[in-house]
Amino acid sequence: MLVPILATIALAQPPSTDAETKPPSQVVPINDTVGPFLGHVGTVDARLWMRVAEPGEYALSLREGEASDATVPQVRATASSESDLCLHFDLKGLKPGTRYVAFVHSAHNEPPLGDRRTVEFRTRKAHTSPQAVAIAIGSCQHDDFVKPQPVWDEIGKLKPDAMLLIGDTPYIDSTKLDVQRRRYREFFSIPQLASLCRSIPTHGLWDDHDFGKGDTDGTVKGKENTRRAFLEYHANSPTGSGDGLGEHDLGGYSSMRIGPAEVWLIDCRWFAGTEPSFADPSKKSLLGAQQWSWLQRTLKASDAPFKLLVSGMVWCDEVRPNKPDFWGGYPHERVAVFDFLRESRIEGVVLVGGDIHRNRAYKHTAGGAFTGALGYPLFEVITSPLGSSIMKQGDASPLTQPEMLYDSEDLRTFAVVTCDSTKSPPTLVVRWMNDTGKELYRLETTTAELSFPSAPAMPSDQR
Repeated sequence: MLVPILATIALAQPPSTDAETKPPSQVVPINDTVGPFLGHVGTVDARLWMRVAEPGEYALSLREGEASDATVPQVRATASSESDLCLHFDLKGLKPGTRYVAFVHSAHNEPPLGDRRTVEFRTRKAHTSPQAVAIAIGSCQHDDFVKPQPVWDEIGKLKPDAMLLIGDTPYIDSTKLDVQRRRYREFFSIPQLASLCRSIPTHGLWDDHDFGKGDTDGTVKGKENTRRAFLEYHANSPTGSGDGLGEHDLGGYSSMRIGPAEVWLIDCRWFAGTEPSFADPSKKSLLGAQQWSWLQRTLKASDAPFKLLVSGMVWCDEVRPNKPDFWGGYPHERVAVFDFLRESRIEGVVLVGGDIHRNRAYKHTAGGAFTGALGYPLFEVITSPLGSSIMKQGDASPLTQPEMLYDSEDLRTFAVVTCDSTKSPPTLVVRWMNDTGKELYRLETTTAELSFPSAPAMPSDQR
């Protein structure tokens, strides 16, 4: 069995290796019961996740409204050793912009009110409604590197609308199923992180250290175990057939809409090195044909003002010497992505990456060597690490690109991307923050800047 058992209910529709240096290992408490946590939350649907201590039948009780007095029918699921006692609850037919309170319990009885571990969430407003949303993004968190971890508390203080953990979250460095499962249980047992995941919709993406080992690609043995554990311990958006999350799909990619932003979590590990490239059959692929088809289709269908293309790998060329796993290691597919954006006139794109244990910002200009003649500047946001070692400047890259706006080697950091469609034109602001709440750098842009130039008017005698 590859995926956790899902419980689905349709409610009544509302009317109308980067080298890792760490201190000696410390004992990490493992909780048998983890969660419940929020995964994907949409306008009319949501996914909740929990790992329980005993096998059996479980129910999710859901109440609607500010006073939590309107009871919604229960959703049931079965916990078994086949899915490491992980439960996934798919809620459908919810009301937009509505508050819900949920808790998980045995299907045979509900606990007393004071014993309930509740999760509160609000479904998203209609995407076309003017609104501002904040998305916290981080990578590279070694839960054994430092304790306690106030970085999670700082993220929580900002009350983002979503959190993206985009790789090496946590460090696992094994494809053994029991190791994968244990490390996720250790990671999500961190008190500050557990508290955050009960209040903030959280999405995951693997990179090398949680996929298999440092700098690995899709040829690593045992990656099926990696995917199985990843699906068991995450509740990403189920965006439809071929999104990388279905039982018959491959990889771990997904996408979700969050107000004026649409986010693509791009898997740069599963397919890498395993098949000829769609861009150049004489070379190895990074994305794989299946994921490339999905990426093109969903980008064309998106009407979001801002489109975040997120991968664990960095998009730029400034990495440590001889590093194989970055987009520059597959330049033929990076060019294919940018050619597609230009030819399909996909606007509002911002690139996001992690992995390299430094925080950086780039403005890749139109016509430059990196993007070619895209037509508008591509900003690249690099956020790393949440809680791991720093890559010293001399080891990180030669810093040859003049398009760099910001570079730092701060510990325990994250980025917050705020997309605001209440302004004209809509704005995107990125803030790099540390675990003391200090803002390290700020980047601002608008949809007007992230748009193709208007075609010149045709002379009247040629009309």
